[in-house]
Amino acid sequence: MIKRTLFFSNPAYLRLNNGQLVIRLPEVEKNDLSLFSIDELSKRLYKVYKFNEMGSTGYVYIQFHMEARPDKELGDGDTSIDVNKYQCRLKLSSDNFNCLVEGKDFMVRPDGDIFFIS
Repeated sequence: MIKRTLFFSNPAYLRLNNGQLVIRLPEVEKNDLSLFSIDELSKRLYKVYKFNEMGSTGYVYIQFHMEARPDKELGDGDTSIDVNKYQCRLKLSSDNFNCLVEGKDFMVRPDGDIFFIS
């Protein structure tokens, strides 16, 4: 099995793998996330399910962490984040990728609590 990794701009800053969790951040800063409840954070939690390195802009495809419908029903997803509607999938370019990354910005404990790394 080949493990694929996508680097955005500075490889020391951000490295993504398939299956890694991200929290989408369209309108808030990282420091403001401590004000959200676990339920609110759960609505923003997505999993990287594939990425595309074709062309000059790589795309990251993220899927809501609890989505269970078949691929044919979901499509590629929206290309921008809209917090006012449910988005089961998102196709984000490096310009639109405004997310916290598991392992760099936060950790998920075995009991489901999200611990932010300062």
